[in-house]
Amino acid sequence: MKFRTLVIIILSLLFCRLNTIIDYDRVLVLDAGQIVEFDRPYALLKSKGVFYDMVKKTGPTMFTHLYQIAKKTHEKKEEAAKLLALSDTDSSSLNDDDFKNSNEKLSL
Repeated sequence: MKFRTLVIIILSLLFCRLNTIIDYDRVLVLDAGQIVEFDRPYALLKSKGVFYDMVKKTGPTMFTHLYQIAKKTHEKKEEAAKLLALSDTDSSSLNDDDFKNSNEKLSL
């Protein structure tokens, strides 16, 4: 009976921790000490593998909640990446004269 209680406690802690890691950049999923999945939480949920099964076992309400957090986080990071790429494109069109002119204006 002691072993069964320990397993339930460990599973409870694991499911509670899913809420903590659902917005991480990447998640590494191990099974029997072997890497079975490694990706963004939203991608892992969409692939319906081991991570998906773990989240699904939290129940329908918690699954929906965790899925929505993962999706929202994914969308925010995609938008940030697009903005960063756009800003890199804008700054790459600058040349040395642009910096020289801006420095001359600052010294006035």
